[in-house]
Amino acid sequence: MNELLLFHVKQVKTAKDKLEEAIVVVRAGCAHPHVYHTAKLNFEYLSSLPPRSMCGECGFEEAGRMFSSMERWDTDSSAPVLQNKPGRSLEQVDREAFFNLRIG
Repeated sequence: MNELLLFHVKQVKTAKDKLEEAIVVVRAGCAHPHVYHTAKLNFEYLSSLPPRSMCGECGFEEAGRMFSSMERWDTDSSAPVLQNKPGRSLEQVDREAFFNLRIG
């Protein structure tokens, strides 16, 4: 590979590694004060896409049937980390906006 390209490829890999390390540290101490939620998406002839929630501070994400709306959280499965609780704000966003909020 060209030396200039190789140099930049190595820099990108180093930056990605540092980002992953930072994400682990930030998520470990995050109280998830602001959560974005996108509803289940149903299709007429295909399987539906599950609802998803993501912390706006650290990017932690959950998916599945453990939550069904912004106000009510199903409890028949494992307890969600991003559940609705006092001091936490929930914001409904469409799927495109939700995926644009992802880190990296």
